[in-house]
Amino acid sequence: MTGTPERFGCAACYGDDEHATWQHFRNNCPRDRNLVEDSHFIVGLLHCGQCDQRFVSVFTEFIDWTAGEDPQYTTIMPLTESEATALLDGSLQVHAIGDLGANRQHLHHDWPSGTPPQLSWGRGRFPIVEGR
Repeated sequence: MTGTPERFGCAACYGDDEHATWQHFRNNCPRDRNLVEDSHFIVGLLHCGQCDQRFVSVFTEFIDWTAGEDPQYTTIMPLTESEATALLDGSLQVHAIGDLGANRQHLHHDWPSGTPPQLSWGRGRFPIVEGR
């Protein structure tokens, strides 16, 4: 990516407080479409109910056969309209989404087995791993 970095979202969907932002996503960001819908791996497009910013949400769950507390991981990252269109038409593959994180922040909700959930803003590429 060259030139000026993209500006994303509003204070509600891309603000500094990750807890307020997470609640905003849960309550005010309708899901437009799921691109992948498996019980342990869900990739969907959503948008902010206040500013219409597009986002991709990647949910991964791994079965914990021992403790029964399945770890769950969600990453929510803003998209440009052209990136959202490319995901919809298949010219951008789901497994390449993590590469887009190199130049923008994304919200992580990590809930490993046996520990409380953690929320944090991240920056940089991230792996797209299918759950099982």
